[in-house]
Amino acid sequence: MSNIKVSEMPEASELNNNDLLMVVQNGANKKVKANKLQLTGVTLFESSEGTNEDITLNDDIANYKEFEIQYALVSSTNDIYSKSTGRLLITQAPYFVMDLLRPNTDKYIQIISQLSTITNNKLTFISTFHATINMDKTIDFTGSTARFTIYKVTGYK
Repeated sequence: MSNIKVSEMPEASELNNNDLLMVVQNGANKKVKANKLQLTGVTLFESSEGTNEDITLNDDIANYKEFEIQYALVSSTNDIYSKSTGRLLITQAPYFVMDLLRPNTDKYIQIISQLSTITNNKLTFISTFHATINMDKTIDFTGSTARFTIYKVTGYK
């Protein structure tokens, strides 16, 4: 195997925690178990029902370099619009915005943004902003007490 290029190797279909990967560290080839790479992150909060209340995380967010939040908006007709923040750098905290576009093709497009803060082991709701862009190109702005439903918070080291 010493003369095979990486580009010629077959791709692994999945990784588990005991798989070994090669890394170059300080100019030398070394092996590392996949679980040390924190590819999947650490679950700091998870709820199958979700919550729209302030959240206590099970660890201090300062112990991580990045975080990600999976959230959704549940409409009055029980339609669910799901989204993720993607990975955000902790340096972007404590304030961050979760947003969502909710189209209703024949009437309007609604933009919902929620400002929150994440410090220590607390994720706290601050405010929500709604803008509705009507098909006649008028825009309605409203504040709201509505909150996104948060299902999962993941930290990445």
